[in-house]
Amino acid sequence: MKKINWGIVGCGRIAAQFCEDLAHTNNGVAYAVAARNGDDATAFASKYGAANAYEGYQALFDDKNVDVVYIATPHNFHFKNASDAIKAGKHVLCEKPITVSAEECKQLSLLAKKHDVFLMEAMWTYFLPAIQKAKKWVEQGRIGTIKHVKADFGYPVPFNPNGREYNPDLAGGCLLDMGIYPLAITNYFLNNDLENLHVRANIRYKGVEDDVLITANCGDVMVSLATSFQCRLGNGAYIIGDKG
Repeated sequence: MKKINWGIVGCGRIAAQFCEDLAHTNNGVAYAVAARNGDDATAFASKYGAANAYEGYQALFDDKNVDVVYIATPHNFHFKNASDAIKAGKHVLCEKPITVSAEECKQLSLLAKKHDVFLMEAMWTYFLPAIQKAKKWVEQGRIGTIKHVKADFGYPVPFNPNGREYNPDLAGGCLLDMGIYPLAITNYFLNNDLENLHVRANIRYKGVEDDVLITANCGDVMVSLATSFQCRLGNGAYIIGDKG
């Protein structure tokens, strides 16, 4: 089996978790690591067995032995990092949110098509066995026709004006940080656009939200979603049909 050489962009907590999990696969290796600080890249590469460490991202994108790039930088850098990787001919797996706006996502998709490379948001939720089993049950008609989707995800995040979560320049806010999971679940099961959106948000700091409630419909399906930095929510998803 061919080993896939992964190039890791960013050396934070999520990148570390990715590399720890990658070690359990039989077809992928952490081949190269890049960070803005060369010492950080070297230390990370040493810890996770990567053969190469780069100061700056472009050198990793230009490495001909890198098959696919995993991007784990802060949200607001995703578009730039992914664009540069795609232009270098690399396949890209980018942490959520893949971009911070719909327009950026459209541009990335078009760029990936132009360069004939694979582009994907690293939404691990889709691959959870429980989620895949539930999707199969829905497709088999076990709960009948879907009528409601209810999902939420939230944990207390102490207010820190200097932290990433509340920094508007780093695409802070609970919607992109945690609310993306209820939205992803909804999209996975309904696979269509939400309509008649009603959104209530509590703005905490410089336009950054720390609590959001969304109601909408998707055809005949009623949708209610929530996310929060203020408190721990139920952190569950309910797919409700007319038979279960």
